[in-house]
Amino acid sequence: MQAAAKIQGTIPMDRRIELRLPEDLPVGPAEVIILVPLPNAPADRLAAEEALLDAGAETALEQDGRFRADGELVGFQAELGSELQDELDHRRDREQRIDKLGQGL
Repeated sequence: MQAAAKIQGTIPMDRRIELRLPEDLPVGPAEVIILVPLPNAPADRLAAEEALLDAGAETALEQDGRFRADGELVGFQAELGSELQDELDHRRDREQRIDKLGQGL
């Protein structure tokens, strides 16, 4: 599990930033990601949020060896407990039945 904080700021001419982090963040290793809008690019808040989510997802994938990234596809490579596998099978079967109903089969 990870904690996150979003801090708005401005990069000064000397390109130095001092951060004061919220007290509720735990002490220990951290990764800092700087997102800067490009001067000629249209302001797209959704794209900035997506970039932040992508960076977080990449970090999570690097930290959990059960996941394998293959291009844009992410695969899960671990044994599931029988209870969880039964639940996934049940959901898959239910979705297939619903799809058949929608097709009039």
